[in-house]
Amino acid sequence: MTQEKHNDVTVVDNYFPDWMVEKIANYISTFPVTYTNSSEFDYTNTRFFGNMLIDMDRWVVPMEKFWFVDYFNLCMINDLLKEYNIEHCRRMLLNAQVPGLGGCNHQDDSETDDNLSVIYHACGNSGDTVFVTPEGEETQRVSFKEGRIVIFNSRLWHRGDAPDQGLRMSLGCMYPLVPVVGLHNPW
Repeated sequence: MTQEKHNDVTVVDNYFPDWMVEKIANYISTFPVTYTNSSEFDYTNTRFFGNMLIDMDRWVVPMEKFWFVDYFNLCMINDLLKEYNIEHCRRMLLNAQVPGLGGCNHQDDSETDDNLSVIYHACGNSGDTVFVTPEGEETQRVSFKEGRIVIFNSRLWHRGDAPDQGLRMSLGCMYPLVPVVGLHNPW
């Protein structure tokens, strides 16, 4: 495993073995998505393919749970993010993009510093994760790599660029940094 921290962004490579990364990519590429996700919560401005998988620790997709979701959360909570004493996954989205379907600049949490975002590059070969200022000026670019994990505070502005070809799929997770009873929007 390699881990690099740049500013407020941590990039982790080679956390999962190659065989697992390949199995996840193959499975995720066939997972059903709809054209209903929006990083701005405004479907007139931006829309992309995706599906909410976890909402407040609960699997919400009307199909059998994919084993990797629980495994991923256990790895994040008990290993990679253990210094934060996280106990819950607030949400996990499956995001999908095709060429020409770029993401817009957004924050996962615009109100507090109480959440940590984790992006898992699940399937594809391009479509960088780009961090920007609130005004849209690029500050950091993390190239897409299957199996890569990108960790940052949910208040950071960012976007997922469209892939050059094929499909780009990622898991976008949010973990609360404070006890559930102390969250700004408790569930």
